[in-house]
Amino acid sequence: MGTCVRVRREAGWQRTTSGGVAPSFVFLQLYHNMSTHPISPPVPGEAAAALNPLTERPLKVSGVQHERTIKNLDLVPPLETYKIGVLYVGPGQQDNEVAILKNEYGSVRYAEFLRQLGTLVPLEGCDEPTLFLNLEKGGKDGRYAYVWHDDIMQVCRAPRPTARAPPPHRVHCLRSQVLFHVATAMPSCAKDPSCNEKRKYIGNDYVSIVYNHSGADFNILTIKGQLNFCIVLVEPMEHGMNRVFVKTKDERLRTEFLAHMDAHAVSDANVALLARQLAVHCAQLASLISQSLKMGAAPFASNSLERLRLIKRLRRRLEAERLAAAASAPAPYAAAPDRQRRAAADDFNDYT
Repeated sequence: MGTCVRVRREAGWQRTTSGGVAPSFVFLQLYHNMSTHPISPPVPGEAAAALNPLTERPLKVSGVQHERTIKNLDLVPPLETYKIGVLYVGPGQQDNEVAILKNEYGSVRYAEFLRQLGTLVPLEGCDEPTLFLNLEKGGKDGRYAYVWHDDIMQVCRAPRPTARAPPPHRVHCLRSQVLFHVATAMPSCAKDPSCNEKRKYIGNDYVSIVYNHSGADFNILTIKGQLNFCIVLVEPMEHGMNRVFVKTKDERLRTEFLAHMDAHAVSDANVALLARQLAVHCAQLASLISQSLKMGAAPFASNSLERLRLIKRLRRRLEAERLAAAASAPAPYAAAPDRQRRAAADDFNDYT
């Protein structure tokens, strides 16, 4: 499936597409294999002519318990979501967590670095089911967010509200999304001298990008948080160059899994791209490790695969209730060999 980008300019809406969904594709998802196998005997009271004589006909979802399952399905995003913090470290702030979190702006090069990360979108009126921003509206976490995406990825970050706001943009994507929690973009509050509101986001991110303009070494333990897995350090140098490298709390993870052991010298024009890609790689690894620890021996499952499992589980319950309501036990029917082989497999092979 392709992606669609809709941008609202001052002159009106401008729509560009890098692909689309053909009607035949939608039909395929709904009726992809409904013409191969006969179904089990009908439920008493149902007219045989009204039944679709096929295996995978749509099933009606009724009942409070099943409706609750549908609502819980909406809690699992249809795309991969990651959260990445962004911090600016000014001169003399390398060991001062509160000063770093209180920064409301950075250098000119830092501002250009942020600009290259994405496209501006307003928090108010955004398509929440599509963007999954996870930021509070009403100005508490800012009024705008930045979104970066390509064909398979989408990245968001929240900037500080300004009087002259640029034209809002709206970007839609289908596969994955990364939310940037930018400390300089979130407003500071006099009632929160320790910046706990900012820390609740950045301190709970697995990965952070640190733009270190202090000229001193930055300690990964400076920002307190139990989930800080690693940081991507960006150190600006002379002649428009930057030093980019990765730091982790556990050095073994960096050497054995990330394989990003060397520092890179990158120009200002490309530093945002490299830092973003390194942060995404680290976030993916952190997400995999975290889910593996929670699930034990169970394999890692993406959000899309987890949604497929929930849908299959709901269908099995509906089919079991339907068979239980039948007057007699259903006669067994033979499925295709290929379907029998993949009956227990969780994949999308039958849906493409």
